[in-house]
Amino acid sequence: MRRRMEAEDAQKDGAVLLEPTEDEVTYSDGTTEKVAGFDIPVPALDEEFDVALIGTKGKWYDHKVKVTSDLKKAE
Repeated sequence: MRRRMEAEDAQKDGAVLLEPTEDEVTYSDGTTEKVAGFDIPVPALDEEFDVALIGTKGKWYDHKVKVTSDLKKAE
């Protein structure tokens, strides 16, 4: 059974939270910007999974995420 991470779970003591990385993005016009990035473990391609995100005002939100790959479709 897959473990779901929802907003309610994320707020509990002992919850595993991902820390951001500092990444630099270069845009097509040549400008750059430092942004927060997150390495989210993906349990499987083409299947939805739950992710809880915290907003700028400290409120947690539940999201459904699905990661697909063009490489897989080409095979």
